[in-house]
Amino acid sequence: MMKLTTLVILTCLFPWSFAGRCSVQRSRREIRYVTYAIRGSQKYYTSCGFWGMSTCARHRDVYSTGYRPESYTTYYREYVCCPGWTGSNCNTAVCSRGCYNGACTAPDVCSCRTGWQGSTCGTDTNECASYNGGCSHYCVNTDGSYYCTCRTGYSLSGRHTCYDINECSSDNGDCDHQCHDTSGSFYCTCDTGYSLYGSTTCIGTFLTSTFHQNCSISL
Repeated sequence: MMKLTTLVILTCLFPWSFAGRCSVQRSRREIRYVTYAIRGSQKYYTSCGFWGMSTCARHRDVYSTGYRPESYTTYYREYVCCPGWTGSNCNTAVCSRGCYNGACTAPDVCSCRTGWQGSTCGTDTNECASYNGGCSHYCVNTDGSYYCTCRTGYSLSGRHTCYDINECSSDNGDCDHQCHDTSGSFYCTCDTGYSLYGSTTCIGTFLTSTFHQNCSISL
């Protein structure tokens, strides 16, 4: 017969190979049988009377061995998972409030992925709030990350750096004559005897005068 009693001691054994494994000392009541002497009376006959001519009944003590149950307490140890740990080897940490964007590395301790912060890794880190996220021009924050963009006339090189686009390097910027690159833009000019019409077209001065004259006449 055994009766399991309450837990006595719970001690975490961190030097063990599994940090979440604990030694639990328990006790139980057990039954054993012990011997004891049973006193009894035994009747016997013996000679008595004159010259022992008669027979008399007598009694004497006799003893036999009896067995009675006796309870006693034994103590033993079990190895269970410490509070905050689970798994077959007690090496899986438990985060009671969850780790939404990270991993549970110890009881109620989250290790957040890059771009997240907070006790449960549920708060986005605004990378743009610190030094513009390292972006040359614009920093755009997103959930758990960010990205850089550039002003018109610039192109993103890598993740952070904006470089001026040389519009003149492609089809002369669509300029009829000269193309001049500037920081973030460009402009066109014309050869002598030509005037710029619009932003890229060069027409002869004579044609320009004729055009304006025709416009005046039509008006």
